[in-house]
Amino acid sequence: MKRTETTTAFIVAIIATMAACDGLQVPQKVTWAEHVKPIVAAKCVHCHGYPAIQGAPNTFRLDVFEDTTTADGRVIFGAAQMVASIGTRIDHDALDGFGVKPYSIPIMPPAPASLSDAQRQILLDWANPLNWENGRPLRGTLRGNRAPTLELTQPLDSSLDGDLLTIHYDLRDPDGETVAGVLRVGNSASDSVVVGPLGLGPGQIVWDTGQFDNNTTYALVAVVEDGSGSHDIDMGSYQISRTDANLAPTVSFVTPARDTVMGDAVQSLAITVNIGDTDAGDSHTLSVRAATDGAFIRIADDAPAAVGDNSFTWNTTGVPARIWRLEATASDGTATRTVTSRPIRVSHEPATVDFQDVSGLFLKCAECHGGTGLPGPEFDPLDRSMLGRVYQRVVLQRNMPPESYRTYNSDATDPQLTPEERDMIGQWILSGAPGVP
Repeated sequence: MKRTETTTAFIVAIIATMAACDGLQVPQKVTWAEHVKPIVAAKCVHCHGYPAIQGAPNTFRLDVFEDTTTADGRVIFGAAQMVASIGTRIDHDALDGFGVKPYSIPIMPPAPASLSDAQRQILLDWANPLNWENGRPLRGTLRGNRAPTLELTQPLDSSLDGDLLTIHYDLRDPDGETVAGVLRVGNSASDSVVVGPLGLGPGQIVWDTGQFDNNTTYALVAVVEDGSGSHDIDMGSYQISRTDANLAPTVSFVTPARDTVMGDAVQSLAITVNIGDTDAGDSHTLSVRAATDGAFIRIADDAPAAVGDNSFTWNTTGVPARIWRLEATASDGTATRTVTSRPIRVSHEPATVDFQDVSGLFLKCAECHGGTGLPGPEFDPLDRSMLGRVYQRVVLQRNMPPESYRTYNSDATDPQLTPEERDMIGQWILSGAPGVP
């Protein structure tokens, strides 16, 4: 079978990268499309894609070169923005901004994965500002690159449920590259806005048309990146035709914003729900409940609510020890919208461990998470909003501190926690973190 020039070029790029790993010369001019992306796809994207998994930060993604924007307006940094961190995290001899070797930075990728010397050198050359152009790392292109394709697999007007339009699509790349993108909608009178992310292959995305002007036609455009560049794909247009001119309210959780653990030491959870509405004069109600496995507990039922933040309290005394999620439903009398919170673990473990018993263990986290400017986000064990995350990473997944720290931190004290120490931290958190205000 005859191969196309582009497919051959893409395969050659991968083979060249693999050959470099076997000791061949590293390219003089390293680019994202030709050399870096195949390495990142093989070694990094499993965790640092979108969405991030295995506890990886959700503030960046390494499967795309450019930054992307989520439906709620949050910017997710791409590989180009993270280039300095990539260089630091893979380099055993890297210096921080003060010219000091940061032994406390765990190397990436974490064990058992690893980079060969050639792979590491390719990434370091790409991250070196001396090799950049116009202040940015080189993107490059694959010769004969062909743009991704996107097809609608169902007519747009066939999947409307109230104001919610489900768009069914199939995103492909003729060159076999990994691709990702976002769906944007807009009209001639306003800038386009992001509806949500698009992934490779068959998929679907829900567009809440209740947030957009009635009797208005909107253009749908998929903005897709394939490594060699960004491509705008016309997905047609859709006219919003509601029987009334009402715009649905928006609803979101302000708190809790992270995974949360509720123990008997503290049994009162502060809940803040934000309502937005561009319709002047609308009156709103808000219902909040905790749900798990088909059961639920009512916290507020059609309570009068205002545009802006609305506060509630959930007392977990006597609540079954399970993982719960909060559901908030806002109504303006015509339309309703519901949002779900992050998980809330309710526990009734006895308080046998105090903060004084575990405070010394958190010193093993401080080198990366102590606000020293090193890659780990700043963490304060006295901040209750962080303890759900700590329980997930330290006790359940047991991947913090990371195993790669042990290898890299050869000149410092071993930061690893014993199983007994991890269990002690878990017991402290599940009992409600006694000793924390």
